[in-house]
Amino acid sequence: MASQPRAPFSAVLDASSIQDVTDAPAATIEEQETYALVERARSGDREAYTMLFDRFHDEIYRFATRRIGDPIAGQDAAAETFADAFRGITKFEHIGAPFEAWLYTIARRRIVDQVRLRARHDHAELSADDALYEASSGHEASIVDGLLLRALIARLPESERDVVELRFMEDLDVEQTALRLGKQPGAVRVAQHRALMKLRTMMHEDMQ
Repeated sequence: MASQPRAPFSAVLDASSIQDVTDAPAATIEEQETYALVERARSGDREAYTMLFDRFHDEIYRFATRRIGDPIAGQDAAAETFADAFRGITKFEHIGAPFEAWLYTIARRRIVDQVRLRARHDHAELSADDALYEASSGHEASIVDGLLLRALIARLPESERDVVELRFMEDLDVEQTALRLGKQPGAVRVAQHRALMKLRTMMHEDMQ
């Protein structure tokens, strides 16, 4: 999904921004299109597979890369996520969690696999080149801001970390974020508010 120009994420931590937890209108068209593509893919339509891949690959790749800290491992995790999803798509049912949430659940499992693999090969630490790549590909305001925010966000509980990454790094609205996490929009707003309060506190503490 294309990102619109925005202020640095640190600006979101202003007191006035923390109070603003409203969302854009529900993404009903996107939901309907995804539903139709999933149904086609479930019946074996390979073009639908390709369209789902094109629709969600980049955000899954960025999500994995942020979590693992390595673009190459992030690409592997994304590829494995879609391979698993397409192998199991006939078992997916539109009951309970939506397709987006199901896809992110698979991605988290593949991310854990990649983290364990990197740990076994003693490559857990980001190189300077990787950090520079991630900061630029994530459209952070600056390399320094990107590294600082990465460290702070990593200290959040996973449920709040997911919300912050999807809302402010993927530029998704509340409804779209809720779809991907299998949550209600109200729960996303609450998690966002709590996360921003925590990040603001941590940032102030680190600057003292």
